[in-house]
Amino acid sequence: MEEKNACREGVRSVDGKRYDCILVDIDRTLWDFATNSREALSELALERFEGLSPEEFIGVYEKHNAELWSKYDRAEISKEELRVRRFLLPVEELGLRPPSDMTEEDYSLLLSEEYLEKMGLKTGLVPGAIELLSHFRNKGCRIAAVTNGFRETQYGKIERSGMSGYFDAVVVSEEAGFNKPSAGIFKVALELLGGSKDRAVMIGDSMENDIKGAMDFGIDQVYFNPAKEKSEIRPTYEVSSLHEIISLLA
Repeated sequence: MEEKNACREGVRSVDGKRYDCILVDIDRTLWDFATNSREALSELALERFEGLSPEEFIGVYEKHNAELWSKYDRAEISKEELRVRRFLLPVEELGLRPPSDMTEEDYSLLLSEEYLEKMGLKTGLVPGAIELLSHFRNKGCRIAAVTNGFRETQYGKIERSGMSGYFDAVVVSEEAGFNKPSAGIFKVALELLGGSKDRAVMIGDSMENDIKGAMDFGIDQVYFNPAKEKSEIRPTYEVSSLHEIISLLA
């Protein structure tokens, strides 16, 4: 009798390795974070910041947001700090005045909530995302989404963009208690799938969080690198499009 959580059949790589448990990142790997985020930020800027171009606001926001996420990934700041400061810092830098009855911090929290609401409605996916998930599902693999982020936001993205039916497990850092690249979050995902390290592979776009994290945990990796950025780290496999993975892991 098949074990309840056992992986089945699976895919075979071009070099003969077999995988039946697929761990995959969400933001920028399957869900088109850059496009969806900029659309949401542009809408927010047009509604809230009269006389300021959305492009100027987005540039300042993205600078601070990237720095704050790096700190969050290293557990240097909390979820609440990130949510407030990624808008507070642009508000301060651009001299944006909050409504007369609000402090800058309260205004920043409001902006954060409005941004997350808008983000939750975005459904843009990276080309080939659904085809890739369908390929793994048709091959009998078990699939886990492994993502850093906030629970309500990540589940909303997965549900509204039509991906929820493809995942056997969704592991969000806020729930798991570990952020990528910590080995803990990969361990949680693999345990939920009932798989073994030698039959598991991690797919993601972040060299540090996805690839190095999976490497240190002891599982193979597929580096999704559409920008073809250079790195001294050598992943198990590297692709520039999701469609390549279907041929790579057939």
